[in-house]
Amino acid sequence: KLQGFGVEDSDMQSFWNAIRMPKEEELDKASLLNKILGLMRDEDSGVRRSAIRASIQCGGKDDPVLLENLIRMLDDRSFTVRVVAVKALCEYSDPGDLQVLDLLLQKLEDDSHLVRHAVVLEMHRMVKVGDRYTGGKLIRWLRESWKHRQTRGDDVEVKHELAKVIVQAMGESMKEPYCKAFCDGMLSHSLHASRNSIARFEDKMKEMGLQEPGHLARHYQMTSMVRKTPYSDVHVRAAIQIQRWAKA
Repeated sequence: KLQGFGVEDSDMQSFWNAIRMPKEEELDKASLLNKILGLMRDEDSGVRRSAIRASIQCGGKDDPVLLENLIRMLDDRSFTVRVVAVKALCEYSDPGDLQVLDLLLQKLEDDSHLVRHAVVLEMHRMVKVGDRYTGGKLIRWLRESWKHRQTRGDDVEVKHELAKVIVQAMGESMKEPYCKAFCDGMLSHSLHASRNSIARFEDKMKEMGLQEPGHLARHYQMTSMVRKTPYSDVHVRAAIQIQRWAKA
């Protein structure tokens, strides 16, 4: 079963009826794959779902034609097919693949909650621990997401899962109080509360130097410890704010 719907056995039956190929030993894989890729355009969504799953079993690794077709199916007219395409693309790809991660980021804007939920579940596997480049992009998306859907109720779970992916990407632990507070904040239906939790987490990441700007703040903290100069928390916060303005 996929998130929110079941794939019936009849899907596979109609798929194999449509493919109508010779016995396996009489057929080379290239011919079989071409037939399967053609069935990704079938009118029956069940056939298209089955074709997607069969393609990654039949196709070789790093096949540009197969990859192109999997990417195309991310925009299929059926949300059930798009969910299968998301899962298949991630299964076919290696964790940390930046092209795939960018495509997943785009699919967070999908009209279907089930597709968006499938995306964040796959991100748990695709985003590597310590991939702060991707973590920063996800934080920016989360920070701006309120503009797109005004925190629709069905997105609370999606944003909660995405927050956990971000914690993983930043190389942090859910045991840390600021990480737990960040994720819990995404469960709030209050726009104000959720945005505040994002801002607090982002500020924490910058203060720790895990996300820019942070270098100037670390300079002040180190100088204060070594030279005993009177730099206070006010100086540190001001340094962070100055770098924000400089980057704006």
